[in-house]
Amino acid sequence: MTGTDTGTGGSRGRPGAYVCGIDAAMGVVGGKWKVLILWALNEHPCRFGELRRLVPGITEKVLASHLRELEQDGIVRREQFDELPLRVEYSLTPLGTSLNGALRPLGAWGRANLLGDASGHSADTDRLITLSVVGEHTELTDREWALLAPLWPGSGPGGDRGPALRRVVDGVLYRMRTGVRWSDLPPRFGPWRTVAACRRRWVADGTWAEAVRVLRDRLRTAGGDDAEVLRGLIGRLGEVARQPRPLVVGRG
Repeated sequence: MTGTDTGTGGSRGRPGAYVCGIDAAMGVVGGKWKVLILWALNEHPCRFGELRRLVPGITEKVLASHLRELEQDGIVRREQFDELPLRVEYSLTPLGTSLNGALRPLGAWGRANLLGDASGHSADTDRLITLSVVGEHTELTDREWALLAPLWPGSGPGGDRGPALRRVVDGVLYRMRTGVRWSDLPPRFGPWRTVAACRRRWVADGTWAEAVRVLRDRLRTAGGDDAEVLRGLIGRLGEVARQPRPLVVGRG
């Protein structure tokens, strides 16, 4: 599998268009959405559909426009893979990674002066900031679960493959997407120790990775709306298989 990198690799620059460095930086990240896009890309490359889920409220038109602008500024890299169906991923360039680093103190300032967290280390505040980016609702849809359930071994609580197992899988996805402490997992997912233990077992024994592999195989022959659902499900499951760190905006 090969990829075509369409990133420019550097800032487009507009000499004389800015009055100072802050003005120039705001020209790159100004507006409501670009900072959230950058933080969504902070952990791993994303497809377009996954980015839309990670930045709740953004329209497809605005996201496409902002990604083009960030690519032109050398902040985001667009990579197109030579496979069917077509796969395009967006990731941060080294310049984009450095920009995220520069934004961390701004996030800390916001916590201290606008959110009332002078210490800069409030887990509850971090969770609120995280949920403002990833959204509160992370549960699988009925359609997604219908695709996933047949692939799962009877390894839920008591060997269950029904609602109890679905709650546990939803709990794993919620925790990995929001970064909350296991002990703060909402009770709708069941006992947090059960959810944490199942997650550890499924990652260790390859259950999670095997589900991603099977779904990827199905994606090769899927089309239309089915392909979009599969891409979204693969992206969400892949986050757990990679065991990413929590996505937290402005964490110093």
